[in-house]
Amino acid sequence: MDAKFGKQPGPRSWCSRYYIVIATILNAASALITVSAIGFHSRHRASPQHHSAWPVRPTTSASQPQALRGRSLDSGRPTEGELDQTRAMRVESFASVAPAEYYEILLRATPEQIATIALQFNDLPTNSRTGGALGMFFQAWAELDGKAALDGAFQIKDLAFRRSAINSVLHSMSASVAPEAALFLKEHLDPELSAEAQADFFDTVFSRWAEVDPPSAARFFEDLGPTKDIVAVNARRNIAWAWGTIDPAGALTWIENQKLPPYSESLFDSVLTGWSRSDPAGAMTYVAQHLDTPGATEAVTSVALEAFNRDPKVAANWLHQLPSGEARTEAERTIARVWAEKDPISASRWAEQTDINNDIGALFTVAQMWAARDWDTTRKWLDGLAGEVRDVAVAGAVTYADVPASESLPLAMSINNSQARLHTVHDIVETWASRDRDAAATWVIGSGLSSEEKQELLASDIFSQRNQP
Repeated sequence: MDAKFGKQPGPRSWCSRYYIVIATILNAASALITVSAIGFHSRHRASPQHHSAWPVRPTTSASQPQALRGRSLDSGRPTEGELDQTRAMRVESFASVAPAEYYEILLRATPEQIATIALQFNDLPTNSRTGGALGMFFQAWAELDGKAALDGAFQIKDLAFRRSAINSVLHSMSASVAPEAALFLKEHLDPELSAEAQADFFDTVFSRWAEVDPPSAARFFEDLGPTKDIVAVNARRNIAWAWGTIDPAGALTWIENQKLPPYSESLFDSVLTGWSRSDPAGAMTYVAQHLDTPGATEAVTSVALEAFNRDPKVAANWLHQLPSGEARTEAERTIARVWAEKDPISASRWAEQTDINNDIGALFTVAQMWAARDWDTTRKWLDGLAGEVRDVAVAGAVTYADVPASESLPLAMSINNSQARLHTVHDIVETWASRDRDAAATWVIGSGLSSEEKQELLASDIFSQRNQP
């Protein structure tokens, strides 16, 4: 199965490895599947002819299609006794059994027999144990035959289990099955499932399909008709992102040809985000040359984040070269937040060199996050700053930070910019007044603020009229 499913995570990798040593596994008592009282467990261990009846060898690409149809791994078919083993499987045990222990049996069952096994879930209690077993079973089935597994998932009666089974199938099946799965979903809209659930199904299918053939996924999507309204935004974004990783020029052309203003901004961002995954330098160059394109602000942030995850200095230098404006400011603020969480010292050094924007820029953001994590170190950093850089950093550090008013207010009062000073003091006093209104009002009255500034503060809703001077 490696030839088809080797790139997928989960039980399929177990299955591949177990095929090579399956004879040993099947002889181990601890590796046997729980079965019904017909005695399969003991018969399976005792029979010296078992391995000749069920020959085991690594699956090749040539034999794989036959195995996926439920045939034996050689040219023969399993005996009736061996098929009894399949019918005797207890699906409720799947949640606690290693995948290789039932993959081997599923490979030798016919599609009809596997479908019959799946129906057992309709007779089990709707509890977490059943839910876990259901997920394991449909994941395994989807890896063997995605289309049949999807059909079987729709036969589950309980709505929550049905949705879970369908999701397991869609996430586990080979991407090559996505076109058939998309057609199946289009022809089998389930009125019992919510529109949100239906949208999730289509989103997953189009995401999987776009992994291998985004143009075909896009064409199918455009032909969906009324069903398209259910999945319009996310499906387009999934396709745009995947297409951007493979062929950004083609993806951008697709967006332009659609002429859909409601989606253009998010789609441009999706394409550039995908593009930056495979070619960050190319994406950075392109978006920098198209800052007037709808969605460019979001795209600059997305591309900068991708570049930052690879090399923070590259992202920082690129942003510094962009012209001042909303796109650069938003991206710098986002990078500041991410960088400050990882390395506030390096983030602060970079932020000091960025464009100074009160309460929305990188420096304000770094100071705010650093103060929330380590006030003592932040306080020492503030002592080494001067001028406008210090004003912005102080405002960020004391705004919404869990710093005592006895420390934050003197710092706020030291801000040179009068507007920034009053705004910062107002935020601190408002927070203080929510806990102790009288103490906050007393401070305002006795502070060094001008009469006009005091009046403006005390006129806030958090203070009563009697507190005004």
